[in-house]
Amino acid sequence: MDTVKIKASEYANLIGVSLNTVKNRIKAGVLPGEKGEDGIWYVLLNREEYEFLT
Repeated sequence: MDTVKIKASEYANLIGVSLNTVKNRIKAGVLPGEKGEDGIWYVLLNREEYEFLT
């Protein structure tokens, strides 16, 4: 399966929630994601999910 890594801020804009909501969902394990070495939070989506949102 193809995985797409997008910034949490971009994901937040796509689904209409705040960046903090996305970060909290990642921390709670509700949403697959991670904090990168660059300090930026990322969401990991499969290609189908990403194409559906965009």
